[in-house]
Amino acid sequence: MRIAPADRTLPPSPVDPPPPGWLDGVPPGLADHLTTALGHRSAAVTTRIGEVVAAALTGDDDFLGRLRPAGFQLSDEDSAARYGGPVALLTGRQDLVAGYADQFAALERYPDGAYAVVPAAGHYLPLEQPEAFRDLVGHWLARLA
Repeated sequence: MRIAPADRTLPPSPVDPPPPGWLDGVPPGLADHLTTALGHRSAAVTTRIGEVVAAALTGDDDFLGRLRPAGFQLSDEDSAARYGGPVALLTGRQDLVAGYADQFAALERYPDGAYAVVPAAGHYLPLEQPEAFRDLVGHWLARLA
């Protein structure tokens, strides 16, 4: 994954409008983030993810403010780096935060890697589509046995 937002390959924004009231009950400071991060836009999913994200909002905003514009190289961005062990790359098709295309490109560095992109999911795939996530992880784990 590419850390600097300008370096990421992101999908287009959804063209279908979200259902009315899908952000009801979400703290105002979270609404913009969830509008970008979620691909499965429903009140139930938004409430579930809003609770998890709101509970985790204890980050260092000053540090993140310096990190995000400059970015940093992740260990798997070294084109010579390869990992031969099993890897599962799972991503949401509507992930407007990290995208899905860069993860597919990273698959070259994982010769025993599996890749799946889930429609109607964004950045919070495990919470947006828990059944699909469970099935994909279960299939991947069964393959390892």
